[in-house]
Amino acid sequence: MRMWMWLWWSATVLAGTGTAWSATTYPTPPLPIAPMPSASQLRFQQREMVLFFHFGMNTFTDSEWGDGRADPATFDPARLDARQWMRAAKLAGFELVMLTVKHHDGFCLWPTRYSDYSVRRSPWRNGAGDVFRDFVTAARDAELDVGVYLSPWDRHEETYGDTVAYNEHYMAQLRELLTGYGPIAEVWLDGAKGEDAKNMSYMYTEWHALIHQLQPGANIFSDAGPDIRWVGNEWGEAGPTCWSMINASALHIGQSGDVLGASSTADDRAEGAGAPEADEEMEILELVVSGKSGGSSIDAKPCIAVQCSCCGELVCCGYLNSGDPRGTDWLPAECDVSIRPGWFWHANESPWPVETLLDIYYKSTGRNCVLLLNVPPNSSGLVAAEDLRTLIEFRSALDDIFAVSRAAAAVQVLASSTRGGPARSSPFSPSHVLDDDPSTYWAADEGHSSAFLSLEFEDQIQFNVLKLQEAVAFGQRVSKYSVLVWAEGNNDRAEGGWDAVCHGTTIGYKKLDRFRVSQTRRVRVVFEEARGPPIIASVGLYLDSWSREALIRPGQNLSSGTFQ
Repeated sequence: MRMWMWLWWSATVLAGTGTAWSATTYPTPPLPIAPMPSASQLRFQQREMVLFFHFGMNTFTDSEWGDGRADPATFDPARLDARQWMRAAKLAGFELVMLTVKHHDGFCLWPTRYSDYSVRRSPWRNGAGDVFRDFVTAARDAELDVGVYLSPWDRHEETYGDTVAYNEHYMAQLRELLTGYGPIAEVWLDGAKGEDAKNMSYMYTEWHALIHQLQPGANIFSDAGPDIRWVGNEWGEAGPTCWSMINASALHIGQSGDVLGASSTADDRAEGAGAPEADEEMEILELVVSGKSGGSSIDAKPCIAVQCSCCGELVCCGYLNSGDPRGTDWLPAECDVSIRPGWFWHANESPWPVETLLDIYYKSTGRNCVLLLNVPPNSSGLVAAEDLRTLIEFRSALDDIFAVSRAAAAVQVLASSTRGGPARSSPFSPSHVLDDDPSTYWAADEGHSSAFLSLEFEDQIQFNVLKLQEAVAFGQRVSKYSVLVWAEGNNDRAEGGWDAVCHGTTIGYKKLDRFRVSQTRRVRVVFEEARGPPIIASVGLYLDSWSREALIRPGQNLSSGTFQ
């Protein structure tokens, strides 16, 4: 009885003082900052690279945009072997492969029931072949995920131009592809459409709903999402500032290369409305490049106008290229580029040098985007030997640079503050930035949107590449940072001091910075501005002996101008 009374008295007194027996002292994770990625979007960014295969009638007609009138008998890849394509993908380290099952010419690489313009009418395998079936089977055998490109613009289909009839046709083909070939990880909706195309509206809302209904785990790519956005150019380059957030309502798809506009509603589609006037587009753009749309962190940059290699239009790419710090939608960018000058294979073209591919990698994957690298099979139905060699050398270069982080040799990682500190006992310890575990991270203490991490080494290290990764499941935060190295004392500076080697803006899922080779025992990353306390998943230091200024860059020969 006395024991029971003592327990009752203790509980009552402790409750009165605000102390509860059930309370835990284990610190909670920080609050996320919206918008945040979905599980499929996060998986998309974790892939870092996707391999694209442009293959079809254009491969045999030596063209980029077919007119839909080529004889189906022209398509006859005598040695087609999708397993060889997958070996190329595996050797180069890709996890997702995507095929153009129908390009703008309308020729279908599967025996669709809804068109007479397909492999069914070709001599290849006596009309009984299915390129997409071969592709999917080979990918599954190689443990690769599958994506599909189905061009909305169709220059062969007679119903194109009739909004209701063609949308029914397109959705019927989507249903075939998304129900007959197993899991699909990405659906690519190209916004390209020629000036001579018939005027009609695509029912994107219905398309998106059907795709997500039939393939709930699939990400949908288009100029404006809803899951992945276009980066705004076709040479694989994101802006130095690149937010995964954007306002989807400020975007529209296609329309002669314009990349800024307003999303159309069902009523808009019925009336053919959608795009804003040019001055409205520029107003949206100016807000972003000046930083007025969300933060002082975006440098004031002009929007660069470049000539589209396909349609010849001058395209303003600033908003898609940079994203928006106050964007309401999480739409990470995908950077599409071909390993050759053309998207389809041409006998007179050769692959870009490895140094160029590395430069593209740094400016796509290394700028918070996913690189979509196209490798077009040749008219025999194989990845060309020179393309395969380039892919393997590209993979070798990446492995040589990034296989081992010199940051792993740090004997101590210090932070200006740590959530749930002190750092040694906190589950958000700064040491997590070196553990190569994407599920762990360092979090600065609440209220500290400015913070730093310092890495201390026993011996001097050399590096010229910095990798930073935010734990983007909590939202993208950092908008300005600097990288400092400790310079030992000498005749000019007896006591030593910090030298800046790099300044950056956004980080996101992954940011790679290149700079002069530095040799030091101490490295400090200062997070100067952020949308909340920085949450950093990884810090890496690497030595790149491969990169140089590429002599040839995709898009180099395109005319350019500047919008102020």
